[in-house]
Amino acid sequence: MLPRGVSARTRPRPFESMIQRSLLVGSLAVLASAAAHAQSFSFQVAQPQSSVHVTSQLDLALPGTVIGDFDPVANPGGTSTLPGLFGGSGNQPVPMDISLLSALDFQGQPSGAFEASVDLSSASIDVANFSLDALGGQVAQADLTLELLYSTFRTFNPNSVFLGGIPLPLPLGQASVSSLSFQQNGPALGVLIPDPVLPDTYSVVVIVPTDVSFTLDVLGQLTPVGPLPLALPLSGTLTLQGASAQLLIAIQQSTAQTIPDPLPGQTIDDLALPVPTILPPGGTANLLFNAVFGELGFGLGADILLRADGTALCAVTRLCALSPNSVGAGARIDVRGSASVAGNDMALTASELPAQRNGVFVFGNQSQQTPFGSGLLCVGGTSYRMSPLQSDLLGVATEVIDFQSPLPKFQALQPGTTWYFQFLYRDPAFGGAQYNTSDAVEVQFCP
Repeated sequence: MLPRGVSARTRPRPFESMIQRSLLVGSLAVLASAAAHAQSFSFQVAQPQSSVHVTSQLDLALPGTVIGDFDPVANPGGTSTLPGLFGGSGNQPVPMDISLLSALDFQGQPSGAFEASVDLSSASIDVANFSLDALGGQVAQADLTLELLYSTFRTFNPNSVFLGGIPLPLPLGQASVSSLSFQQNGPALGVLIPDPVLPDTYSVVVIVPTDVSFTLDVLGQLTPVGPLPLALPLSGTLTLQGASAQLLIAIQQSTAQTIPDPLPGQTIDDLALPVPTILPPGGTANLLFNAVFGELGFGLGADILLRADGTALCAVTRLCALSPNSVGAGARIDVRGSASVAGNDMALTASELPAQRNGVFVFGNQSQQTPFGSGLLCVGGTSYRMSPLQSDLLGVATEVIDFQSPLPKFQALQPGTTWYFQFLYRDPAFGGAQYNTSDAVEVQFCP
């Protein structure tokens, strides 16, 4: 009895019979364990079918001083300032704490991409390279306010008194917020729960550690904020469809953080600050503001619904160790071209073989590591063997994979499937069992 896909011969040669028996034993052992493999997908966020509602609050402390813009030469008609209610002369600085307050409320369609490896055997999903632009390439507008807190001081030209201890808000209109991004900064392994009714459908729960960053344009000055660490909880539904997949994800998260020194070393120098007078009202004191950047308080709330469409990745991963042979450290198998079924340009090569020795490429849909001759048999499950080959004078054997061939072994290599390949060969000069194995490769086929 031969494993499915292994063609029978009327009078099999001893080496071929040995391969068939080993593949059969390995296939039964692996199938009995019901092991499965991970499948990798590249996901793109379907922007028209996705939505986001982001709210944020920002409070940036700007401790410093104000002073009138009076200059005896350049601006003799400017404003002068003096601390307190009485005394003093000239134009003197006045201590002042200013808070820059920003409030954002944005609704739009996010964009982004990520990769995910789905392992049904362990009911797990591994998310990598998660990148999300919450604004979807748009620029959001945030309300902007300066809140002034100071001790009592006087101004001249105009003559006014500013009584201290009462915050004075100054609406500044709006600031622009751009590039509100979430970038994955660590591993994210989640769980899959099969749907009890729908086939190939799973509930997904995974927490993705990210860095949040954005850029705030205040009065023409671009101020980057972040990166700020934030754990994004993703929950939703995964549907597998052969070489494609779809994820419907809901993200709800809020965070509040304080950054002691968001812009180290940066200062504000002589920023023109027109302030409306209080006693008496109706005038404008023209001040110059000088400050350092202080503590930043940041709050963010995100309510995101994502539809992400996935396509199977072409991936080749090396498996199993080299087995020493009569010509060196061992034979090596490689994939030439790509594992794209539509591309149809894939070939297998085995190198570092003894010259002019018989062998055969074999592949199966499961992996294993079973002693075989002088090496390891690394393929199993449903298994196939290619046509017998002989290595050339340089110890190289090559097999072209024809995805358009009607033969079952080629038709089994469909997009979204994963197969394991290895080369088995005779090596009497090495002694012992007189046959050996290359290492192996895992190949995930894509459209």
